[in-house]
Amino acid sequence: MSHPVRARALRVLNQRVASPSELAAEQDAPVGDVAYHVRVLRELGMIKLVSTRQVRGATQHFYRSVVPPHLDEELWGKLLASCA
Repeated sequence: MSHPVRARALRVLNQRVASPSELAAEQDAPVGDVAYHVRVLRELGMIKLVSTRQVRGATQHFYRSVVPPHLDEELWGKLLASCA
């Protein structure tokens, strides 16, 4: 993947359900940055929203990968184009 935050997020979401805030904590990265990359992955159809939860007046979103760990050529092309 052309961005390490996106690559790490997809790797985790291939293994389990997680929220952007959980991914950010694991990567020691700002939540806003991770949320942006999660949004790109969702727009590309690589992950899907599986649940939500109310947390202190906000809605926490949980995602899971919908593609196998090995990506086909079409998905790689979309992913790389989104990073340009």
